[in-house]
Amino acid sequence: MHKRVLPIFTLWIGVMLSLPAETDFGYHLDLSTRNPVLKEAVILTLDLKQTDTHEVIRFSFEPPKSEKWETLLLRSEELKEEKGLNHIRYRYALFPLKTGKLHIPLSFTIKRATPEALKTSVTGSSDNAIFLQTEDTTVTIPSAILDVRPLPPGTMLVGDYSLDFSIDKNQTTPEQQINLLFTLKGRGYRPEIPHILPKISDVTVFSEKSEFNDQLFHKVTYRYALLADHNFTVPAIKLPAYDPLTKRNYLLQTPAIPITFVPPEHHDSPLSREDSSLFWQKYRKILQGLLLFCAGFFTAVLLSKLSGKPRISKGSRNFLKAVEGVKSPKELLPLLLAKEKKEYLPLIERIEQHLYGNQKIPLTRIKKEIVSGEKQRQSEKTDLGI
Repeated sequence: MHKRVLPIFTLWIGVMLSLPAETDFGYHLDLSTRNPVLKEAVILTLDLKQTDTHEVIRFSFEPPKSEKWETLLLRSEELKEEKGLNHIRYRYALFPLKTGKLHIPLSFTIKRATPEALKTSVTGSSDNAIFLQTEDTTVTIPSAILDVRPLPPGTMLVGDYSLDFSIDKNQTTPEQQINLLFTLKGRGYRPEIPHILPKISDVTVFSEKSEFNDQLFHKVTYRYALLADHNFTVPAIKLPAYDPLTKRNYLLQTPAIPITFVPPEHHDSPLSREDSSLFWQKYRKILQGLLLFCAGFFTAVLLSKLSGKPRISKGSRNFLKAVEGVKSPKELLPLLLAKEKKEYLPLIERIEQHLYGNQKIPLTRIKKEIVSGEKQRQSEKTDLGI
């Protein structure tokens, strides 16, 4: 992503007022542009300055709120002046949300300390006058008039953005998930894309979205875990965007990724004759485990039917299947995050401490706790008739 700043030139729409002798303040208003496109950041800068050294004055300013535009405070700073004169500069970003002419009314407040309050001040310092009783006056200044142009058709992002993409593998088995990570970041109007990945037919999807916003900079992270028992394709992503600073259209995109499903009988590589005994020993243990699992499964089904309780929901079965299939805490973490249940917060913290603090955790025992806990919650819901 190319780093850029706002154009050096600005369109000055205000000048210092030609004030009579009794006026004790002045203002200066500046807009970065008067002809923005929809959702372009228009930078409004307002300088408010005291001109009378015999007064104790404070200023406050905030653009009005409206459904026709959004406002974002970028900075308000006190500027040093000789003789203790108060000088403050406000910088706001205005985002127009309607096309056509926009009239944004502007006004600021002057807070003057009353003579009575100054007389009762113990220290006599003007720095303490902000805590004294004041007389507030609202000053209306000319409106900011914007001629807002429409965006190119189909635009989804306004600003200078980039899209990064990663996938951990392109093959899957019945017990392994495909992990995807999309990172959208840049400067401009806040992205409004709840789900970046389109729906994939007959694929179970766990998702998590996180955002970081710092004034005009935004970073959105989309994490996905995909489970399937067949071949499928992760669809291509296309995000049409427009950069108002360079006046260019551009397209953020990722390629389509075919995912191959590997059946259990073809998952392991062929073994040599020397390893055939080890092969059969390994699969004998697996078959024994499957027999025990099937026995327990059918027993649970029988007990469920006898007690009149329904079986675990499809969503929970997919979740438990994914949990049982993970091989590392790193694979387990996105599943718990996507579940969005407070019961898993302690486990999430333990896994994060393991990943980033090198603390060991018993993965097998944790998986058993998750499975038993999820089944217990399903049973409680059934008892309550949920």
